[in-house]
Amino acid sequence: MCQFNKISLRLVNEKTYEYNPTIIHTQTDVVKFIDDQEDIKHHTEERVYCIAMNTKNEIISFSQIAQGNINNCNFEVKGLFKTILLCNASKFILIHNHPSGDSTPSERDYQVTEKIKEASKIMGIEFLDHIVIAQNGYTSCYSIKGGE
Repeated sequence: MCQFNKISLRLVNEKTYEYNPTIIHTQTDVVKFIDDQEDIKHHTEERVYCIAMNTKNEIISFSQIAQGNINNCNFEVKGLFKTILLCNASKFILIHNHPSGDSTPSERDYQVTEKIKEASKIMGIEFLDHIVIAQNGYTSCYSIKGGE
């Protein structure tokens, strides 16, 4: 006789933030939001974050997806989508930092962006942007539609 488990998935709210719900219209809005929540441009290791939004671009969750080392951060795309699906988001933005201080995306950043674009199309969840933040500013690997 084989066994299987009955399971349930639950979203755990770690912290509640207050914000102006109309702020996510441009990349600058995203960077300002991140700066208000986390000072990621000064982290000494790469970290990947996800902002999940509803159809009105209102933020419904902000979460750290992965933490790496000084020059890279590996994460599984399925873990990213697990977070997005659990909060019932229809759109999302990916953000990560470059501890080097240079926000220029690496070839790997572009490859990951393309992989996530493909997966988001299959999942039917809109991938709005992938922004790299560093001390010298920020750079998009994929622009927000209608944004800057």
